[in-house]
Amino acid sequence: MPRPMKKPTPLVPAALAMTLVCSACGAPDAPESPRDDLATTSRRGATFEEFLSTVQRDSNGQYVYDGDMPARDMADLRRAWEQLSPKDGALTVDQLNAALDNTWKNGEQLNLSYCVSNDFGANKQAIVNAMSSAGAAWGAQLLVNFVYVAAQDANCNSQNTNVFFDVSPIVNAPYTARAFMPGYARAQRTVFITSSALNSSWPLAGILTHELGHTLGLRHEFLRSGMCYASSEPQNWRGVTPYDPGSIMNYPYPECGGTGGTSLSQSDVEGVSQLYGSRVLARPVTATGCGEIAAGKGLGVGELIYSCDGLHYLSFTAFGVLQLVKVIPTSSGYTYQTTWSTAASTSGQAGYGMYMQGDGNLVIYTGLMRPLWHTYTGGRPGSTLQLQNDGNLVIYSPQGQPLWNTGTGGQ
Repeated sequence: MPRPMKKPTPLVPAALAMTLVCSACGAPDAPESPRDDLATTSRRGATFEEFLSTVQRDSNGQYVYDGDMPARDMADLRRAWEQLSPKDGALTVDQLNAALDNTWKNGEQLNLSYCVSNDFGANKQAIVNAMSSAGAAWGAQLLVNFVYVAAQDANCNSQNTNVFFDVSPIVNAPYTARAFMPGYARAQRTVFITSSALNSSWPLAGILTHELGHTLGLRHEFLRSGMCYASSEPQNWRGVTPYDPGSIMNYPYPECGGTGGTSLSQSDVEGVSQLYGSRVLARPVTATGCGEIAAGKGLGVGELIYSCDGLHYLSFTAFGVLQLVKVIPTSSGYTYQTTWSTAASTSGQAGYGMYMQGDGNLVIYTGLMRPLWHTYTGGRPGSTLQLQNDGNLVIYSPQGQPLWNTGTGGQ
């Protein structure tokens, strides 16, 4: 039963954190878990901005939605919106609901420990070697770690809680190998491998690299082409990168449109870096204060900065889009209007961060340092990005000369 609350006051939004997630694969090799596409907030019952206009704060500073439901911070509010306003759909990531990617949280992906069952018998060493190769492939450039704990092999089953998951044999299965998705309970976290995997035309290391992709939340790439088993899989997913037939998450067979299957593609690495982080490129140093992003600072996924009057904000969304939004006070709260964005250039491109470089260039990079968009203002060291109270976003040289702007002043 709701408890009486102090009279709330309207909320001025503070942050629009968006989290990315992936889902399991379908009929041939993994259990499914319903997810959803995050690419835009259109087609939802309410956009996040509309939801924020209904949120209030009580006299203790507590965010309140749906009358009496508390939220600790803006991230909690986004999770609530994702659950209350479900949406109707390279790398293809699974989703928990309308706007929440199905990924490991709180650094769990940094210690994905596993054992390999002794029940593989004479085939065990081949499994150990292939798992080592697959785990190393994902961890080489990405902030994920698959850790083999050989000491647990003698008791390697789904009840062993000394490891995060187990790798076990299975017979009479309608697949070659099968994995699990983020969020599964320990009893469900098993990578199953059949004896046929050792004799497949798809190399064992490739098969297990594919399966470990599912454990990170990735769906089958052929969902996007409509080939293979696409029609039998849940359609709750979003594309993190452009369609890639060479993705490890495709099946390397003509009927599935796959052209790779033995190693990670560039889009595999760039897509997962957006979800978990990159070893190649550090996240941007977050800008502080209001209205300015100085040289050497930037915005990571889900971060934003406000103009000093609080009526405009610049955000780098979970979809790799840099967008400028106007906050419009109304008699009932606030509405939000996007006045400028890089969506035409960077949406669906696995943008990793926005960087105001020391040379004066504003750049959006992928996790492999591939530039997706920039302002062509390099060669002016010490320049800064200013979000003005008039709504214009401007790069100024150290001498105060405007070098680039969005042309949104007064909008």
